[in-house]
Parts: sequence; structure tokens; C-alpha cells
Amino acid sequence: MEVQALRKSFLEKRIKMKEAKELSEIICKNIENLKVFKKAEKIMVYYPIKNEVDILHLIKKYLKEKIFALPKCDLNNRNLIPIKLNSLDKIKPAEFGIPVPIKEEIINPNELDLVLVPGVVFDIECYRLGYGYGFYDNFCKNLKAVKLGVAYDFQIIKKIPKRDVRLDMVISEKRLITTES
Repeated sequence: MEVQALRKSFLEKRIKMKEAKELSEIICKNIENLKVFKKAEKIMVYYPIKNEVDILHLIKKYLKEKIFALPKCDLNNRNLIPIKLNSLDKIKPAEFGIPVPIKEEIINPNELDLVLVPGVVFDIECYRLGYGYGFYDNFCKNLKAVKLGVAYDFQIIKKIPKRDVRLDMVISEKRLITTES
């Protein structure tokens, strides 16, 4: 299947999902149990859109213990800028309608320990297909932090036809895939 058709098909399926809330809770528990999450102090998360795995509960639960950042799209460079998140109540819509913190306190990407990466499709070798703009690919390509793809299990396929940056892990409600597995 061609990349655009694959993206469209999986986006439509995800948007129509009825069990997203229940599966998101399971996935959040799976993330919480990861050693890399427990050890991480600075984590870039995402604000879920279009029925992505909802990680807001996880953020709320650990907001006092860990330093979180939300990505702001840098349209000129097709990259992401991690903005420190102090409260989910103090955010505003930005590029593509994706919320970012009102107070723009940038976190150096080299200081991040973990990045939770959303996507449309993932494969069993930890590659991802996003919305097609390349923001996460550009951001992740030289990143030292652990890159964790967050997915519903149906979003994980055998192989994505066009591959960009490889993540370190992909987690779903059913499994954890690592580059070592």
C-alpha cells in the first residue's frame, strides 16, 4: 500500500475507534511500568489530537515529579521545540491547532531523557509514519533521548514502506517492541 493511502486508512480507523479511552488507560499503565519512564526526569510528551493515545492522565499524575515539555512546531525549519509544561490549564492552541504552554520556556532537546512520539502507523522494527510533515523525523534524528512510539496495537504493522527515523521502542496496549527485539 502506498504511503498516503496507508496514512489515510489508519487515520480514519483511529478516528472512528470507540475503545480509545480504555485502551489509552492500559497504554499509560504500560508506559508507567517502563524502567526508562521511571528513571526519566525530563520527558517530551504530546497533546493528543485526532484520537491519538490519550496520555493526559499520565501527565497529570506525574506533573509534580517530572519535568514535561510539549512540542511546538517550528514551521520554518520543520522541527519541534520542547516547551516546558507547568500546567495543563495554561495552554493555548498553536500551529495546526495543537496546544502548547502559554509561557514559552524552552527546554534544550539534549536535556530530554525520553520523548513520547505519536504517529499514524508504526512497524515491528520501530519505524513510524506520522502526518507527513517531517517534524518528528527532523527532531528525533540527532536526539540522545529514548524515543518511545505510543500506539494502539492495530497501528503496528509488519513494515512501513517509506522509512525515516527509527525509534528506540514502540508501546501499545498489548506489547512493547524494542530495537533489540
